[in-house]
Amino acid sequence: MAKILGLDLGTNSIGWAIVEKDNNDFSLVDKGVRIFSEGVNIEAKTNSESSKAAQRTGYRSARKLKYRRKVRKIDLLKILSDNNLCPKLSDRELSDWRYKKIYPQNDEFRRWLSTDNHDNEDERKKQKDNPYYFRFISVKNSLNLSSKLDRYYVGRAFYHIAQRRGFLSNRLDSSDNSIIEEKKFDINSIINESHSIAEFSELFIDFLSSFDKDEALDKPLFTLSRAFNAIIKDNSTLVYDELKEKLIERLNKKEFLGPVKRAISDLSEKIEDAKCLTLGEYFYTLYEKGEKIRGEYTHREDHYLKEFETICNRQNIASELKDKIKEAIFFQRPLKSQKGLVAKCPLENRKACVPISHPDYEEFRLYSYLNNIKIKTLNDDKLRVLTADEREQIDFLFYRKSKANFDFAEIAKKLTPKNLKPGYYKDKNSKEYDVLFNYNLGSNVAGCPTIASLREVFGKDWKVYLSSNFLKNTKTENNKVVRKTEEDIIEDIWHVLFRFDKEGLLKQFAIDNLSCDEKTANKFSKIKLKQDYGSLSLKAIRNILPYLRENLIYSHSVFLANMKNILPAEIWNNEENKRVIKNEINFILENYKVYSNNIEIVNGLINNIKKENGTWSSDNKFVAEIYKKDLEKQVKDFVGTKKWNETPIVYQASILKECFELFSTQMQLKSGRGEFAKKKTIDEILKQFLNDNFNVDAGGLKKLYHPSAIEVYKKAKRSEDDGKLYLGSPLISSIKNPMAMRSLHQLKKVVNQLIKDDLIDEETVIHIEMPRELNSANERVSIRQWQEELKNRRNKYAEEIKSIFRGDIKTDDCNDVKSLEYEPTENDILKYQLWIEQDKVCLYTGKTICLSDFIGSNPKFDIEHTIPRSRSLDNSQTNKTLCCSIYNREVKKDKIPFECGNNDEILLRISHWYAKYKGLEDQIKDVSKKIKVASTKENRDKNIIKRTKLKFEHTYYYKKYKSFTIEEIPEGFKNSQSVDIGIISKYGNLFLKTAFSKVYAVKGKTTANLRQMWGLEEKTRDNNSHHAKDAVVVACCTRDINDALANYYHDLEQFEFYGKPKPSFSHRIPWKGFNDDVKEFDKNILISHHTPDVFSTQSKKAIRKRGIIQRNDKGEIKYKQGDTVRGALHKESFYGAILREELNKKTGKTEEVVKYVKRQSIDLFKDIDLKNIVDDKIKEIVEKGREQEKQIKKDIEELKKQMKNVKEEEEQQFKVDIQLLESKIKNELYVLPNQNGSPVPIKKIRYFTNDVSNPLLIKKHRDVSRHEHKQHYFAKNDGNYCFAIYEGKDKKDKFITEYKVVNNYEAGKYYNSKANTHKFPLEYNIEDKSKNVLELKFLLKTGTLVLFYKNFKDEIWELDNLDLAKRLYKTAAIEADGRIQFRLHSTSKPDGQLEKSSEINFEIPNEKLRLSKSALNVIVEGFDFKISSTGKISKM
Repeated sequence: MAKILGLDLGTNSIGWAIVEKDNNDFSLVDKGVRIFSEGVNIEAKTNSESSKAAQRTGYRSARKLKYRRKVRKIDLLKILSDNNLCPKLSDRELSDWRYKKIYPQNDEFRRWLSTDNHDNEDERKKQKDNPYYFRFISVKNSLNLSSKLDRYYVGRAFYHIAQRRGFLSNRLDSSDNSIIEEKKFDINSIINESHSIAEFSELFIDFLSSFDKDEALDKPLFTLSRAFNAIIKDNSTLVYDELKEKLIERLNKKEFLGPVKRAISDLSEKIEDAKCLTLGEYFYTLYEKGEKIRGEYTHREDHYLKEFETICNRQNIASELKDKIKEAIFFQRPLKSQKGLVAKCPLENRKACVPISHPDYEEFRLYSYLNNIKIKTLNDDKLRVLTADEREQIDFLFYRKSKANFDFAEIAKKLTPKNLKPGYYKDKNSKEYDVLFNYNLGSNVAGCPTIASLREVFGKDWKVYLSSNFLKNTKTENNKVVRKTEEDIIEDIWHVLFRFDKEGLLKQFAIDNLSCDEKTANKFSKIKLKQDYGSLSLKAIRNILPYLRENLIYSHSVFLANMKNILPAEIWNNEENKRVIKNEINFILENYKVYSNNIEIVNGLINNIKKENGTWSSDNKFVAEIYKKDLEKQVKDFVGTKKWNETPIVYQASILKECFELFSTQMQLKSGRGEFAKKKTIDEILKQFLNDNFNVDAGGLKKLYHPSAIEVYKKAKRSEDDGKLYLGSPLISSIKNPMAMRSLHQLKKVVNQLIKDDLIDEETVIHIEMPRELNSANERVSIRQWQEELKNRRNKYAEEIKSIFRGDIKTDDCNDVKSLEYEPTENDILKYQLWIEQDKVCLYTGKTICLSDFIGSNPKFDIEHTIPRSRSLDNSQTNKTLCCSIYNREVKKDKIPFECGNNDEILLRISHWYAKYKGLEDQIKDVSKKIKVASTKENRDKNIIKRTKLKFEHTYYYKKYKSFTIEEIPEGFKNSQSVDIGIISKYGNLFLKTAFSKVYAVKGKTTANLRQMWGLEEKTRDNNSHHAKDAVVVACCTRDINDALANYYHDLEQFEFYGKPKPSFSHRIPWKGFNDDVKEFDKNILISHHTPDVFSTQSKKAIRKRGIIQRNDKGEIKYKQGDTVRGALHKESFYGAILREELNKKTGKTEEVVKYVKRQSIDLFKDIDLKNIVDDKIKEIVEKGREQEKQIKKDIEELKKQMKNVKEEEEQQFKVDIQLLESKIKNELYVLPNQNGSPVPIKKIRYFTNDVSNPLLIKKHRDVSRHEHKQHYFAKNDGNYCFAIYEGKDKKDKFITEYKVVNNYEAGKYYNSKANTHKFPLEYNIEDKSKNVLELKFLLKTGTLVLFYKNFKDEIWELDNLDLAKRLYKTAAIEADGRIQFRLHSTSKPDGQLEKSSEINFEIPNEKLRLSKSALNVIVEGFDFKISSTGKISKM
């Protein structure tokens, strides 16, 4: 009796079911569901997702930035104070400000810092002594630094510069660049690499094809294109070399800078035009004129550093002091290394993958591709590798700066003689091509942009130049100075290009270390590298490269790459040994597929014999001959009759001989009952060869590289407590997908609990179904959007069916008016979609189909399976068409389209599908180009989502088309239909295989077929138990069930087409009552919810000093324990407080009360909210403005209507009038009068909040107001952390209860305080008003599970799962007044769809409850009971 565990693994769920199988009978052992968080927020409208930690990370980054600014100011004040450039501040004062957030209370310092410290009110309002004035006089005048006042002026100027600093550009960070700046390097390359105007135009048009002219970010490129065309047109007499300068000059114009850099450039011009020396001087002139200063983009080096240098020179600041102040103000923390996030190499597990910009990686990628290209010319019999001459012809294509990526068509064009046509050898039109290639002409080829750039700067022999001219050409090895190798030097140069963040530094490096002149160094500094990473480490690549350079293909090179470390030097250095090993690897790789097929064929025959209880006898020649014939049939079925008949007879005989020898060997085992042959992997065969011939031990063989190597999990270990084998950690560096990793961690918990409970062991067979949603974030968004689009499409089709039957839509030659009230079924909608896809004709007969021909009673056309289900097990929509019922029954029957007599006519009718998927291929190619050149993450993500959806559609039409062109169905095709080969399935399988020997992945469509056959209702996602229903089907999806399903489909076709008896699948239902038992899962499964409380979990982080990680004496990283909680302590917005007089309705007296106000943009105000505006004058202006705005908008709409009816030349005046009215709304309606100049626009308005009456007091303001109600920051509560019930007895021995709600802010203060001595942020005992002592009874947090009882607690332990499932609820929310919201444990509906109740129903469970403390008759998880990861409840 075999035990099988079925697993349905999702992005936030695990469904599991255990069955026992005895021959053909199954029995259910147990089942369950584990629910956990996906870790992402999904936006309802767009289905896009964002990390739940993203907002917290953003706030943390803002806090860090603010803290670093504070540290910078503190460091500067320390220097200024020590040098008497500001009032004296003690180390204690500065330390308290930094670590305790206590701002210095030094009165003299406060006056120095303030800009309105005059006692005279008129002088104070003038604010003459403002920081811009100090900066102005520090630049213009040589101050007397022996004077305290003058010293303080200079110090205040420095302090003001430190408060600002400005923007600093970084060549490694392109986030602030315009699209032109981002692509300037590529455009420059196109200009410089072109040799004629025609070539330039062709290359630039091809470059532009990757961008979207309707995309706002890309528009400047098309503006530049028009400018280039104008230059070419206006200078048609110039030769291209003369035209180049004009094109480059136009490219470098200021208008194409990003908004920040353009604004900085404009500001620099304004400073120059105003004849000011520095930024501070210019801003002071603006201040004097009463003009606006804020809002300008400033540059750290061009503006602030220049001003700093000017002040220091003017005031003769000593160089030592100058350097200290400069370091304090302008220190830039180095970017945090992302090295730890880079995946590890699968071949060298301790090494990180190399960046794709590394020259060695580019060479590796080039040879891997080049060595794999095959060509078949008119002189060739078959595809062959390229010759040396052919490789030389296309070599230059890979070294173009202007084309980092290009189409294979360019290679094909170079290798195809004139007047001949190249093409892909698998294309359906391949017979029309003269020269064939093994790559599609539209496939993308990666060039070598780094090497191309280095070649342009240093010449074709760039390696020789660098080796000869690099001055830092020595290193220390074993305490000896040795010369660096060529690899070392290239590594150093690349590293400089990869890490240096300023072009100036790169330029200087080239001059100082590479013997470059000014021009060459400038070109070197312009090199830009891509920041992505490859899939292998530099060490592995350098081991592989020598063999790729010998023109070996990648798989051969990988096997040879590490032989030098596997075999002793005396063996590997022997050329004869090398030749033998190379030949053996070549033989193994070329023959492995045949070997693998032979194993499959033989095992297939052995399986058939086992089913019939057949045996083998070496003496019985008659039986051997029968088996030989069976084997030949098995080979034909597996390979396909057509392909087998085309195989040369000699080769047929060889295959049959090998198969029969293997078959007879395997059948002699187990006393003639036979044993399946074990299939070895390629590396197992090679390891056996090395061991047999060169005596390599196991340790050496572990070092062997494998082309498809992936990181493996450590073997499961036996527990010392119970001796059982448990899964270890699923953490490996190969998986960076957090959603997949979360699923694998929960999988470990569930499986290990099942092992612990003796429900499964290492002999248990595992069936696992994995979702495709475990992909990248963009792919998951694509899937959700695609599913939403399909849903909308089905709804649209349903409406169209109704419209046709009502007569609202008419079809040519059809009379489909049928019923005004017809409601289409799901099957009707499917038929309708197939009808639309087929252009409303039968693909087999060419007959026109009307809607009433396939919807309604006695349809003339019905759904058929293109490839019969008995031969494909495929019941998906891609394998369905709408076919004439008579043709289907009498002609097609169980044939594939190719076997139908009118196949040529059928193919003509699906030509539009071919055009469709080919068109989609072109769209995918175009979008892929846009992804490669995307300048922003948003653009890249948007196009990845678009490409993924296009791929879904392409796959659909490609499969539909191919199902009509396939010429035969080999046995291997059917086998492939039940195998899931997704990457997560691969890792899930590998993880489970550390503890279980038999792990099989099951494809989703196979289980979908079985659900339908076993009569399970359509999957509904309202109840979490559907995961267990899927799991039990997965568990029962064994090979014999698959075979039985194929046989059923075959017999069904025999019944439909040949009048044979109608088959039944009821005998293969897993067990009697299966359907009813599975339906009961909704009622008797206790769902296990994983909702960990991480609020109080404090992180630890590496200690950094000025951005550099600190290490101890052993070189280990120093860590600091964090002291903050995880979660929002309060709402984001802060509120102000003002006093207002209000009538007290109880006393009838007027009293002053505190009202809370908030500022909000005027655009967000609704008319109904205007009454809440605080300032009466502004309220009057806004109310009047709103009335005027409504009238103006009516006038605008009227003008737009009139504009539709006028001539084109008259439209301009209407547009001008509309712009004037829109400008009036924007600039005239909402303004405050100003006596000294133009009216002041009203942008934000203070208003009274209706929802804040008792806000949280977050902290005191730094500069405390004299009004008590204005001394704090106020904010709204963002959530309650926990709810506690205390219970005790009063003096009369009666039970009394009290409750306490702790919000996040209070909990955060507790966990961050020294009083943090126990688990919960509240007392275990409290006293009520009457001094009665009450003890903590239980505590609830969001996610805590509870069980309700009717009369007394212990009744719970007498209930079965059916009753427990009605009483198990999950805490959903805690309200401030002590009311608690609960969700039924099993419901998975969105909160808005839940039926709410305020009273528990013990018979029909409520979906959602909202209860007061008096109704909380519950026992609580963690206090009274615990629930395991498998849903088993136990008493605590």
